Order: sequence, then C-alpha cells, then structure tokens
Amino acid sequence: MAKKQRTITKPATLQKATPSIGLDQFKSEIEKRAKELYNTRQAIKAPGDALSDWLMAEEEIKAKYNIA
Repeated sequence: MAKKQRTITKPATLQKATPSIGLDQFKSEIEKRAKELYNTRQAIKAPGDALSDWLMAEEEIKAKYNIA
C-alpha cells in the first residue's frame, strides 16, 4: 500500500505576499542600482569594482522582492 504524502502549508494569514517580477524588469532594476552604486563609489573615491557593485545591487533587489 502506498504511503500518502503529507504537505504542510502555512495558514493564509502567515504567508508572505511576494510581488511578481519579470526577468527583464529584475535585470533592469539591478542594472540601474549597480550604476547608482558605481557612481556613488566613484564620487567618494571608494575602492571597489563593477562586479561588487552588481552583486550588491542584486542582493538589494532580491531583498526588495523577497527572492531567495
């Protein structure tokens, strides 16, 4: 006899609503934020590079949309 699979779901009141975002919009927001970080870093002559700016921007945008 096959075992019945159990699924555990959170009550609707506890689930976080995650706004949907398209891949193009996601990439566009990261690009925009990375440019802002780059310009700020250049203005204050802080060390860093474009990759670091991109990764920081990606982290911020993921947090904005609750993306793991």
